[in-house]
Amino acid sequence: MGYSLQLLYNSHYHKYHQNMYKYFFPGGRWDKFLQNTCQRLNYETVLITGLPHSGLTTFLKYVEDVYPSITKKEKVVIISLDIIQKGIKPGQLAKSIASKLRFKLNSPIYLESLSSEELFSEIIKRGKEIIVILNRFQNLRLNPQNFDFLNSLRSINSLKVRFLISCDISCLTHPQSYKRAGTLASANQIILPSLNEKEIELSIKNYKKLFNWNVPLKFTREIFSLSGGNIGIAKYLIKYIHEYKKLNNVDKLLKFQVLEYKVKDIYDKLQTYKLIKNGQLNYSRNEFLKKLYIIDKNNQFKIKILEPLVTKTEKSRPNLKKIFTMQEYRLYKLFTSNPDRIVTLDDISRELWGKEEEKKYSLWSIYKTLSNLRRKVKEIGLEIKNYRGRGYSLN
Repeated sequence: MGYSLQLLYNSHYHKYHQNMYKYFFPGGRWDKFLQNTCQRLNYETVLITGLPHSGLTTFLKYVEDVYPSITKKEKVVIISLDIIQKGIKPGQLAKSIASKLRFKLNSPIYLESLSSEELFSEIIKRGKEIIVILNRFQNLRLNPQNFDFLNSLRSINSLKVRFLISCDISCLTHPQSYKRAGTLASANQIILPSLNEKEIELSIKNYKKLFNWNVPLKFTREIFSLSGGNIGIAKYLIKYIHEYKKLNNVDKLLKFQVLEYKVKDIYDKLQTYKLIKNGQLNYSRNEFLKKLYIIDKNNQFKIKILEPLVTKTEKSRPNLKKIFTMQEYRLYKLFTSNPDRIVTLDDISRELWGKEEEKKYSLWSIYKTLSNLRRKVKEIGLEIKNYRGRGYSLN
């Protein structure tokens, strides 16, 4: 009888959580995204990234909850770790994983003395698959041996050992930090989407059911415009309206403590990874600003509540064609078109003179153009960095 009651309780608990997650990720588009993520994870490791407060942690829990039912897999063992501690050592990580596995398997006596690698091998021998969910993957990079350890677990059987990983935006902006992680960090990267306007409307309705927040739907468009669809910001804009019955200007909104914290956290993260530099958006990294839903295809802010923290927007930027000479502008475009690699002197020569490179080539002219461009980009918060003997990059 007690066992039946326990099964009934687990069933209700499972359904409650599935419904709760649907409230946070509303609509058919998110259902498809969830299905797609689970299907990818069915065959290989998946890494998910996004801005702070975009719902990464909650989405991992959602996948953990529904993965067996979506993939129709019963013989799967899923464990979840939140890597809060920075600089954790491989030995500590191994102990944490082994401990989670034993707990999940109700600690049979014959498993007590086994290491994490031995546990993985034993579970696979018994016809099961293993999924390890790791939140805050970036906290492992201070000790790259952690990546070696995780890859050793995966190599036990790469078809039956997979990882679902969340990482901050450093995996996009500084992939070199994750070289030792190999395919764990690079094989299957997904950026968590932002909410669209229709989903904001659904969120307003859902938060009324979840928290009894009463917000008129007429605020939908403004919430979407201010939040840019960021889940954490949208949620607390809805809460703000519930509490104050209106939506104030941005200065007043940012005095609402939880909103101030979330917006500042996004700003700080963008600054840390040089997507904001010297208080300005770093337009040499447009590709990432667009991928992360910071700006739209016209380079306009999507997260309007973030805009006042950034001192210069695209509208207020000077007309670069008027500041640069033709050669300087061509060189500037060469740098911005290749944000993740070092531009060599040969690249610069080809860009400046094209087919006439052999006739017009002048090392003095290249260095002069670089020197003038370096001085001018400094005025808009950028820097040309010299990698001795290799070339240059714009940061």
